[in-house]
Amino acid sequence: MAGCFGSATPSGADAPDATTMDAAMRPPDSSRIPDVFDARVERNDTPEGCPTHMRIRLNGDGSLSSIGHTGLGHALRFNRDAEFSVALNCDLACDRCAFTGPVRNQGVSDTPNVDADEGIDNQRCLNDTRVACRSDAECEDIAANDAFNRNPPRCRFLYGAPLAVDTGGTAACSLLYFVPQRERDESPVEGTVDLRTGVTNFSRMHFRSTSNLVVVVDDDGVVSAAAGGLCSECVGDPQPNDGRAEGTCQVSERGDSAGERSPALGMPCDTNGFGTKFEGAYSFGCPATRSADSVDLDIENLTTAGRRWDPDTLLPMCTADDASDERCWCGVCSEDPSRPCEDDGDCEGTCGSFDPNQVPTVNNNCRTPCAWDPDLSRGTCEARSLRGVPLDDATVVLSDCFPSPSQGEMIVPGFSERSEDTPTSEPFMVQVATLACSGPTGSPSTNMTFGLPGPTLHVQRLQIQPEWR
Repeated sequence: MAGCFGSATPSGADAPDATTMDAAMRPPDSSRIPDVFDARVERNDTPEGCPTHMRIRLNGDGSLSSIGHTGLGHALRFNRDAEFSVALNCDLACDRCAFTGPVRNQGVSDTPNVDADEGIDNQRCLNDTRVACRSDAECEDIAANDAFNRNPPRCRFLYGAPLAVDTGGTAACSLLYFVPQRERDESPVEGTVDLRTGVTNFSRMHFRSTSNLVVVVDDDGVVSAAAGGLCSECVGDPQPNDGRAEGTCQVSERGDSAGERSPALGMPCDTNGFGTKFEGAYSFGCPATRSADSVDLDIENLTTAGRRWDPDTLLPMCTADDASDERCWCGVCSEDPSRPCEDDGDCEGTCGSFDPNQVPTVNNNCRTPCAWDPDLSRGTCEARSLRGVPLDDATVVLSDCFPSPSQGEMIVPGFSERSEDTPTSEPFMVQVATLACSGPTGSPSTNMTFGLPGPTLHVQRLQIQPEWR
């Protein structure tokens, strides 16, 4: 997610004050956090009459990710109406089901680019998302003729249309897509759902974010960024996701910088999603021109139970010089500094090792206590520095933050809005959430920018629709 910064903005009208944050993040009743059921489901053929698939649609207004301790990678938003499907394996009562995916959406044929398709065909070539595909070979043919995009010639399921993001004042365009777990032949999405109660657990959701943002960190730790601009928009399409390309790809005029010039400018498009930060219409048919960097997000235990972190004496000590007497939520293992940990139980050795080649661990970029709102899954404080530049006492800049363990527990809530008397065929809304420790990426500039290794938070508001195919 290089280039998908959150905000570290000066105080004033645009500051991330709790009273002005997106009210859509507040759950209907934050006290309703159901327990996770025992998710071990018999992996047999789904009985006759049970749903065979689920369609999952993302509510971008109620979803966010926050990555690392600097605040620059916090409150990353998603598009509205990103959609994917999973296959179900249910118990004999058709209540509790295991799911794996992604799989093709209902109404999408085995042959790509069929005009009669009625569903959203989100299986696309990464190097040109205009092209629906079923194998990498179809994308390699494109690479030989049109190398405008640095994304690899791979056929992958996309997690929504190109995503216009605000990188703390720099406009950029990102693409999210699902990838198998590296070195393991496992589905990018796995989990369980109780179709009576709505209790849902994604044991794994693994996707990659690429961006046109170029991040540079100088020898003094000062972060600068250059980008290709916001994603091109699909303008004039009367009906999104109907498979009819009745809009036109145009340069975005939102934000303060010039929009990216998609290779499809002037070409027809079908809207596949709407932005939350930049409320344009975005399309697979208006692809981004290039990718500068990528970050893998391997999310585990994203659940309607949410997650609570309690401070205790088992937490590792921070390794940053100005926080060495504090406990940190996250550290790295002594035997493998690329392995993140919450305590010694996650390591063969000890948790909290210092590696001089890595960014030191610290909880946040705050000089005042982090004011944490569990309903919004977001905190704010006065920042110590802005993009690596220390701030004097007279300069007040508000930053997103995680609270320190010394401030008490940190909670991200989940919930299900499904009642047990609702017919199985009806859609229902859930919020799945988790807290986790993330290790360093392979990019030193990304680690410095976001503050990795460090805590990460993921909240996704989802509409779930059982399907019989």
